[in-house]
Amino acid sequence: MSRIKILEYTSFLRIRLQRLLDHYGFDKTEVLESLINMNARYTFKDSDLVILDLDNRNIDVVSIIEELKKNPETSQIAIILLSSQSDIKTLKRAIKAGCTEFVTKPFSDELLIQKIHKLTRTKYKNLGIPTDIVTSQDTNSTSFTWQKDYEIGIEEIDIEHKAIIDNYEKLYNYMKNGKGHEYYKEIVGFLEEYIEGHFTHEEAFQERIGYDQRLEHEKYHSEFKEKIEQIIATHSEREVTNLDLVKINLFLKDWLLHHILVEDAKIGEFFEKIGKPV
Repeated sequence: MSRIKILEYTSFLRIRLQRLLDHYGFDKTEVLESLINMNARYTFKDSDLVILDLDNRNIDVVSIIEELKKNPETSQIAIILLSSQSDIKTLKRAIKAGCTEFVTKPFSDELLIQKIHKLTRTKYKNLGIPTDIVTSQDTNSTSFTWQKDYEIGIEEIDIEHKAIIDNYEKLYNYMKNGKGHEYYKEIVGFLEEYIEGHFTHEEAFQERIGYDQRLEHEKYHSEFKEKIEQIIATHSEREVTNLDLVKINLFLKDWLLHHILVEDAKIGEFFEKIGKPV
């Protein structure tokens, strides 16, 4: 079983993460409040996966990532960031420094555990989340509004990204006002339109500029389509609950933020590098 170390600032999340990983059989897990001897290489050198709290007020987490990635002993360790996404500039610095994945707070336990299984190359088993691990999610923390820092430098894609995030914020506001159920069908319609419209436009643009990671990028789109199809199929058979709406909200926020800042940002960097008009 993989060796996992977690550096988390808040005691509540330390307990939650430890119990979650215990539940899924990760018995080589150590949850830390601070760095041992304030030395990142020493603390994490025997780890297969490190989970870092980007919101830690006492430690420069980006510097930790840079230190781990520049040292041969630790450069191959997978890193997951937990972030409230409040400081988008810091998050972008962390991505550039070499974090492998990130999960936005408040996070879905299932989403986090799936990413852990993927990075540790262990088989994901849906054991269900024990009721004593589930907590009431703070829907006020799932707000996600457009910022200029989300731009990737390609106007036609940035315009669509802004429209997508504006629609997300519409869902958030409906939920906040207790009208999420009324908006559910509109959510589904928006997601279907997003898949058919934005993905088609984005993939066509990649083909026009000869983007070298186009096929890999299309796989991410396919994975998202499958997940949305699962969500739609599940809720066509039963009534949508408040918890369902929160889970959909968290999934969309995490996917959009990760896809724009990591995968779509690569398209922007490629486009700027080639300086090719389209």
